Amino acid sequence: MARKKPYSQEFKNEAVRMVLDGPRPVVHAARELGIRDTTLGNWIAAYKRDHGQLPSQQDAEKSERERELERENRKLREQVAFPKKRLPSSQPRISDVQVRTDRHGAPSVLRPRGRRT
Repeated sequence: MARKKPYSQEFKNEAVRMVLDGPRPVVHAARELGIRDTTLGNWIAAYKRDHGQLPSQQDAEKSERERELERENRKLREQVAFPKKRLPSSQPRISDVQVRTDRHGAPSVLRPRGRRT
């Protein structure tokens, strides 16, 4: 089992600044420093927690509102994708009923297949 290398606080702070101050991704900075990206990610999270750089309460409320809207959007999309069936007692629409005459001229009403009314 490998032992943890003790890193100085100065080294950790410098590594965190490499990521936060520049456009460098965590993975690239960690690779340059010879450490795992998860280790550097943990250092960044601890730095943000210690220095008050966590998302503000307003951002959390906004994300809650976004989640609520996404839920509502998903529900509405399901309703559009799977329309409710009509009740059997409901009358067919005029456009659903076709009237034909047989060879003797007597009218007969044809109902669409698959629906029973």
